[in-house]
Amino acid sequence: MISPTQRVATVPPYVFSVLDRKVEALRSRGVRVMDLSKSDPDLPPPREVIQALQSAVEAAPSHLYPPFRGTKALRQAVAQRYRERHGVSLDPEREVFVLSGSKEGIAHLALAFLDPGDVALVPDPAYPTYRAATLLAGATPVLLPLEGARRFLPDLDAIPPDTWRRARLMYLNYPNNPTGAVADEPFLRRVVDLAREHQVTVLFDRAYGEIGLHGYVAPSFLAVPGAREVALEVWTFSKPFSMQGLRLGVLVGVADLVDRFAVVETNFMAGVYTPLQAAGVVALGPAGDWHVKALNERYAQRQRRVLGELARMGYHVLPPAATVYLWVPTVEGMTSQEMTDRLLEEAHVALSPGSGFGPAGEGYVRVSLTAADADIDAAMAAWADWMARHGHRVRPEVPAGV
Repeated sequence: MISPTQRVATVPPYVFSVLDRKVEALRSRGVRVMDLSKSDPDLPPPREVIQALQSAVEAAPSHLYPPFRGTKALRQAVAQRYRERHGVSLDPEREVFVLSGSKEGIAHLALAFLDPGDVALVPDPAYPTYRAATLLAGATPVLLPLEGARRFLPDLDAIPPDTWRRARLMYLNYPNNPTGAVADEPFLRRVVDLAREHQVTVLFDRAYGEIGLHGYVAPSFLAVPGAREVALEVWTFSKPFSMQGLRLGVLVGVADLVDRFAVVETNFMAGVYTPLQAAGVVALGPAGDWHVKALNERYAQRQRRVLGELARMGYHVLPPAATVYLWVPTVEGMTSQEMTDRLLEEAHVALSPGSGFGPAGEGYVRVSLTAADADIDAAMAAWADWMARHGHRVRPEVPAGV
């Protein structure tokens, strides 16, 4: 058997790929699995978005290669949204780059900004692609623990001077996956100050920027004074517009940084299917706004219901202001992987193990609110029954606001 390259050998299996195989193995046996492990919005995209996609597919010549950086119409729509929503002025010609989903953009950006031996500052726990992309670029991820006592914000002052000197890239994600935490303006300003001082590029992942609950509205990092000098922001159509399978995202920021990213992206990718971009333009209009409003109302209701069920099981989890997740302590005597494996096998409820998001995620499981209401209700009932049948108790945890 051919041995893997050192590059591939350093990257752990993707947590959601492993989970999918386990879930599908049970379903192949006819088992009903309530899957609360990933963010896969159950509400379909707006009807107008699907109609725009269908019309564009049927229009000639929809089969041609698209523009590498994206269609002019979509880049202008993105720039208009940033100007109107965040007061951020973007040049649609040079400061907006259309992606085949934000995950692909995050992965390729590491190749554009990291050389072997460089350091990337990676939150822990975090979206696994940050660490994987860093390792595949031959760089070293330095993990920044996110702890409840600090509202799941990294301790920037605890980063050693030598690490700052070697760092070339910092990943940040707020509203945060997996914890649901949000970042306040003083913290974001501090990030900008340190990034400017140490010449570190910040990749701000705003995947959940539109998912604000109970009235919360997430800012754009690019609106922070000075951020335009050091930051790129990645954004996705998946979470706000239920377009997760359609694969559409954008990278925005100052032209010089976007141009550097474009060197990698245009060599690896041939652009995004033009009809998808036509659908994206419609999503950024009134139809998308109504959809986001409906989604946020639905997630807020689900959050309250699930938190109530968790409280009856003995959990004390404070409601996050954004995202589609709850970050829940494990039961006593089990690792996060053991708990999710047993819950899946014994109760047919799929959750994400906190350890899949990094070492600091140990002791937690992530619960997603994107499944259908009937599946969520069935999952919570099965979870509660599993706890009662086996006498499991919640791991002691000092609740911390997020």
